[in-house]
Amino acid sequence: MFMVEIGRRLQPFMTDPGPVKMIELCEQCADGFITEGELAEVSCGCQPSRLGTGVEHKANTVYRSVPDRYRMKADTMYNAVEAFARVAAVAAG
Repeated sequence: MFMVEIGRRLQPFMTDPGPVKMIELCEQCADGFITEGELAEVSCGCQPSRLGTGVEHKANTVYRSVPDRYRMKADTMYNAVEAFARVAAVAAG
């Protein structure tokens, strides 16, 4: 559910439909409706086709490593922290 919450908070900055779809898929996995293996399989079709710049780029790449379970958590956290830091910097002026 932690990855779902990260996605929900970054969703307003996602400019590609693939990462937005990943939020729903991660929620289904957390709720037990699909397995981690199934999530990894369908995530390949949800990779962003356009990355954007700045916050949009980091938001769009949050779920990039889902097919690789061992890299997923570290990469997701790194991209989320970068995106949240950029949002905070813009808000601070």
